[in-house]
Amino acid sequence: MLTVKTMANGDLVIDGYGVVWNSVDGIGDYFIPSTEFFEQFWPKPLPVLWSHEKDLVLGFVESWAKDDFGLRVNMRLNSLTDSMRTRIVDLVADDELGMSSGSHHTLIKREGRKILQWILREISLTPTPAECATMGKIDWAKSATLYDGHLREIELQIEEQSALKMLESPRTRAAGDLLLTITELEQSAF
Repeated sequence: MLTVKTMANGDLVIDGYGVVWNSVDGIGDYFIPSTEFFEQFWPKPLPVLWSHEKDLVLGFVESWAKDDFGLRVNMRLNSLTDSMRTRIVDLVADDELGMSSGSHHTLIKREGRKILQWILREISLTPTPAECATMGKIDWAKSATLYDGHLREIELQIEEQSALKMLESPRTRAAGDLLLTITELEQSAF
């Protein structure tokens, strides 16, 4: 189950499990307490994504720790609009949001379905985690409906925010100015 608190600056801090030991997920895999995560190879900071979408960055992982239940993750969401923040708080309160850990197939080692090595590339918040134990309760039909319906609003807001940041970047402005200059030159040549 996730817990959430709102900071004075509007950031959300969410705490929960990105991995649960000895619990078979929806794919048939399971982690064990001795699974190696090799933190030294993680991206710094480790990003928090929306449903494993690399372009939908919500924030970053502040800390993590192994305990008797799994890999406990503390994350800070600092890239949210007011409506996204409200929606995420509501989803956590209704136990309709979980965590999912993301790796790359070349960074994973298995023995059968047991995961021996899992080098994290990201942690995601998602209404449909492979490991439902990261949520308080789950109704897969409801989760799929939520994902396809109103949660798409969160994705669209993040996409819009990312596009605006890209347009405001000096590199993008320079590329736009160059394109404009080339277009002006072409028009003046005729």
